[in-house]
Amino acid sequence: MLAMIMMPLVSSSQEECQPINALPYYNDFENEPHYSIGGTSRYDAFPVCWIRINDGTSSIYYPYISNEIEYVINGSKSMSFQHYGYANNEYAVLPPVETNILGRIANLHISFYARSSVLSAPFPMFIVGVMGSPDDTSTFVPVDTVYLTLNATLYSVSFASYTDTGRYIAFRSPRIPSQFGAFLDDVYLTDQWCEPPANPTVTASHNEVSLSWEGNGGSSFTIVLNDNIVAGVTDTFYTFSGLTENTVYEYSVAAECGGETSPWLRGSIRTECHPLAYDDLPYTEDFEAYSYGYHVWDISPCWHKGDSRPTVNYPYPANCVVAGDTVGLSMGSSSAVYEWAALQRVDNSVDVSNLELDFLIIRSIQTSTISRLVVGVVSDILAFEQSGLHTFVPVDTIDISNEAPNSIHPVAVRFENYTDSGRYIAFLAPQLALREGRVRIPVAARDGDGAERLLAVIR
Repeated sequence: MLAMIMMPLVSSSQEECQPINALPYYNDFENEPHYSIGGTSRYDAFPVCWIRINDGTSSIYYPYISNEIEYVINGSKSMSFQHYGYANNEYAVLPPVETNILGRIANLHISFYARSSVLSAPFPMFIVGVMGSPDDTSTFVPVDTVYLTLNATLYSVSFASYTDTGRYIAFRSPRIPSQFGAFLDDVYLTDQWCEPPANPTVTASHNEVSLSWEGNGGSSFTIVLNDNIVAGVTDTFYTFSGLTENTVYEYSVAAECGGETSPWLRGSIRTECHPLAYDDLPYTEDFEAYSYGYHVWDISPCWHKGDSRPTVNYPYPANCVVAGDTVGLSMGSSSAVYEWAALQRVDNSVDVSNLELDFLIIRSIQTSTISRLVVGVVSDILAFEQSGLHTFVPVDTIDISNEAPNSIHPVAVRFENYTDSGRYIAFLAPQLALREGRVRIPVAARDGDGAERLLAVIR
């Protein structure tokens, strides 16, 4: 039989806690204590009146409330379950439902956001169920199982199939062979279910954010973008204008159904930097302002980048000393199908065919694999970020497979033969191409009158 360890609540005793006697019940953990070094311990970082159960023999403080950015789904805090071989099961148990007031558990719906830190089979999961006693995991009756992905997803579970008399709704996170983290947020319990909007499409320019969604029967919608609230929208789309460039905006959409409000469909998006017009040229980006190392995700908030492996953060700023500079861009992992980086958007007023791109490329490690970098233009950056390689039009290929390791090569790419409508100049490192290459990108652009203008410079 598994040993069961229940972590007592420190900030409030169970006797002081009230059952859930009014609906909807909502907890986004924003007002709960969170773990911090030198502050609240992991043991104490847990919702007041919830119960933690962990059947491990060490690290029994999981799950706990975290504000660490890699664990957070929405807002600034989420609940973190972590499986590193210590426990077979971790539970988070809600306060008991006062069924004498609210009626049967079978009348309820619960919704929540969740995601995983890994994307591999067997997939991490949350098993949602009901317990007859919060002190005895053998009373846990599963109701539904949701399988988690890397993307934060809004899930909903109906308790209509539950026929027992338990009052403690619980999330169970079971151990699987691989190590993983599972994260929970925005728990919403109701007896008047209104289906939330679904499948949002969100796009951003430098001064607008446009949202569209599936209504799922909602008669009207409320949309929130940071502090901007718009209610009574009957369409399934809306655009916010007059926004600030290069700024992260959090959005929420809820449906109204016969006087009831659905759970919020939530997310965030960053507005782009303003498009590069002729007045912005010369434009220089040498990466020297950014930290370097594999753990660093951003190369520049105005650039876009990606990797065929969803959990890997290539390309990344790397220590690359050239002519007094210290930071370059590392691309071309041997295990990636492709990696890419794109400059910020070129304004419609600029003729891309009049531009020239100058950069330095360094082959740092000798390999038997062909090393090359493809330069081109992307027409749809959103599709490109979702593996839409068909939106990338190659302009030139730089092959350095026969060059000596650590040799520096200046490159000039002209776009005079480019005739498409793309606005994002991009670098693509495909598999069997630039292996362990370090790319430095001084980028000169010339307009039609021959005056030299820098589009981006790394030197």
